Amino acid sequence: MSLLSVTVRRKAFGDTLVLEDVEFDIEPGSFTALVGPSGAGKSTLLNIVSALDGHFEGRLDWSPQARRRIGYMFQEPRLMPWLNACENIELVLAGRAGASDIALSMLERVGLAGREGSLPRELSGGMQRRIALARAMAIEPDLLLLDEPFSSLDEPTAQGLRRLSLHLCREQGNAVLLVTHNLSEALSVADRVLFLSRGPARVVHRECLSHDDSAGARLRDPDPALRDLLARHPDILSGVVTQEETS
Repeated sequence: MSLLSVTVRRKAFGDTLVLEDVEFDIEPGSFTALVGPSGAGKSTLLNIVSALDGHFEGRLDWSPQARRRIGYMFQEPRLMPWLNACENIELVLAGRAGASDIALSMLERVGLAGREGSLPRELSGGMQRRIALARAMAIEPDLLLLDEPFSSLDEPTAQGLRRLSLHLCREQGNAVLLVTHNLSEALSVADRVLFLSRGPARVVHRECLSHDDSAGARLRDPDPALRDLLARHPDILSGVVTQEETS
């Protein structure tokens, strides 16, 4: 049974139709990436899935077994500048017994043990992203939403965070929905990549990727999959495929 079935018949901002007839399922423990042209509505779709935007025609059908806990990691860390690392994580654990211990444990898991008292301004951009990831994962979400959280980082730092995100999600068993402009990134972490067309956006291609269970949380080498995909669908990054390709 799917964790979540997403159906967006129509989403518009004023007279501008952004999404139309977008449908996909998210399986428990799966890693799905959304790729498409700039302005195609990928972040809008994440906001719909997260229930931050309820103004659309369609429905979100959760599994009866789901707790409906959603973690969200945005393009910017969105840390409170007056709170230290530990307190920023405790924000999402308000009223929960042992919140401080959970926050300290999450900081250790993302490699920031000993930095619990540091303010955001005292940390690098990569460290701030680690805290944002720890905060999103601290609630033990059913579904983690990632909205291009690594796009402004240098490649070694971004690669380390991709690896860390994959490790934590495999460890906790939650599903992931990632929005990215980086096709290599999508192919290195995801089990499935959904490609959106230009607006009004629709899913024009679904690329399923084999997963080697023995590889655990290791990133996949994206180059072979990238060459094969672009050979079959050379205009896919523009959101354009032929009718024959989508059948």
